[in-house]
Amino acid sequence: ATDYDGDAVTLTADSITVVVENDIPAPAGTATASIRVDEDELSTATSDLSTGITDGDADTDEATFSSASLAALVTPGADEPIDFNLNGALTGNVVTTGGAAVLSQGANVIWGTNAGALVGFVNLGGGAGFDLGVDREVFRLTDNGNGTFTFDLKDQLDHTAGAGDNGILTLDLTTAFTATDRDGDAVTLNGDSITVAVGNDIPALGSGSVSRTVHEDAINNIQSDGNEEGGQTTIATGTLSGIAIVGADENGAYSINGDLKGQSSGLA
Repeated sequence: ATDYDGDAVTLTADSITVVVENDIPAPAGTATASIRVDEDELSTATSDLSTGITDGDADTDEATFSSASLAALVTPGADEPIDFNLNGALTGNVVTTGGAAVLSQGANVIWGTNAGALVGFVNLGGGAGFDLGVDREVFRLTDNGNGTFTFDLKDQLDHTAGAGDNGILTLDLTTAFTATDRDGDAVTLNGDSITVAVGNDIPALGSGSVSRTVHEDAINNIQSDGNEEGGQTTIATGTLSGIAIVGADENGAYSINGDLKGQSSGLA
């Protein structure tokens, strides 16, 4: 700054300033990122903890969130791009989109970490976090380092009883992710915006059969008295394990069908 005849004045520092207000990202409306996996494709041959009964469709026990599907969840504003990462501080129950706790064989599936990945596991060891080789790993969520993230189902999940082959359990993974812009401003993602649909596996008929023999000759009660010839019996036992293939949702169980009461047996 100078006066009319050129004399300069040294301005006081910070006497002329411009205030630049920060821009922050925002969730993008109703956008969602969703993938699907199937229990049908679980296999102990590939280090899973269950073996499903494949239905031959294109869905497997593993699926990947693309970078584009995640980017669509956020309006980045001026400080693009948005950086997605796994939330390594996440604890507590894994939940469905309806807010219900996710179960596996009747036990809560909870969040933990292992080797940079997030895991959903059943706590068998009683420790404070996931203990590889002790706790039962149900699924693993991995950052692939290129903006994509892979969900790998490892074991069965409990669907609604009797859900059938079209049964779906949808997990809400939104809290498993963090999203920040270029200068580190975080955005809170809309609830249920990142999900995985898990298809149910159902049992199938096996090739086995069971046949046993009992003898009227051995009857000896108030209703009848047979002519026993020795070595005969009215009681037969056996296993039904070969009749059905349980699939991913082991263990299976056989029970007596009480609904048959009053119906004809077909015997005379």
